[in-house]
Amino acid sequence: MSTTLPVSRARSRLTTIAALISVLIVAMAAQCRPAAGQSVKDFRAKSPTLQRADSSRVLRIGVTEEYPLMSIYDKNSTAKESQRWSGFDVAIARMLARELGFSQPENVQFVPITTDKRILSLQNGDVHLVVADFTMTDERRKHIRFAGPYLVTTPEVMIRKEDLGRIRNIDDLRKAKVCTTGASTTADMLEAEHVPHTKVARGAECAAGLKTGQFDAHCTDEVVIAGFLRGDDTLAKVDMPFTQTEPLGIGLPLDDPYLEALLAHYLRKQLALGSASEWQAAYNAFLTASLGPKEQPQLLPGYPELVDQENSRG
Repeated sequence: MSTTLPVSRARSRLTTIAALISVLIVAMAAQCRPAAGQSVKDFRAKSPTLQRADSSRVLRIGVTEEYPLMSIYDKNSTAKESQRWSGFDVAIARMLARELGFSQPENVQFVPITTDKRILSLQNGDVHLVVADFTMTDERRKHIRFAGPYLVTTPEVMIRKEDLGRIRNIDDLRKAKVCTTGASTTADMLEAEHVPHTKVARGAECAAGLKTGQFDAHCTDEVVIAGFLRGDDTLAKVDMPFTQTEPLGIGLPLDDPYLEALLAHYLRKQLALGSASEWQAAYNAFLTASLGPKEQPQLLPGYPELVDQENSRG
């Protein structure tokens, strides 16, 4: 069973998401957005991304490959290819794909991507969407769009249990061999905290390096760490006093405000369903046992209101 270092700091730091929202809304307002009051049918027809997906009858979704609880691929499964994937991110991706009209397994392709290739995969057209533990930031909004957040997490640190007395705070972390993924918000945070670190392509490399002694600490968000800790008695989480929060969003191409509005619309529908939503069912199935109960976060403001096709006069 994993161990967490006791710290008096309460989880109220998640309320700092309000400050982040105030910054992100400026970037959202600056982007060209379609007018509100149009139907889902109209927006779907205008989406260049969905036009490309419709032509091949396959929606390609970028996901991480080795994040237990979030996105994992079962190589030994005999199920259809897209059904071999599981996790919270995968469940959210399937829900959105179905809402967009890609309801059959053969109409959805999950494409494994690394953290540092998420933006490039969208820009190159390798994938239509990215649902991969993807934090929404102003800097990333210069290159892609986001819909969300669909989950809010916080950065944490995972170490070997035997080092619980040695690595307890940020000062200790500065003296340790720290690993994180490249092109991540966690890497940016470590740089801001003046913590030396090694960047790798996959979080699983950090986790494996901890066990071999290559690294002393793996810094990433709490939901990823929860997956690596599950069932491992040799590793532990240190609750560092980081103030940063991680609002995770659905990444999509920069040239498609219509798809952005559609995805926000479907996430808003889940919010309205509350405890009866598919979002809540997915969270309960994959994350509640490790992270405790949580409700779907509110969307950032600024997304246009759409009218469902069945309620539209158009």
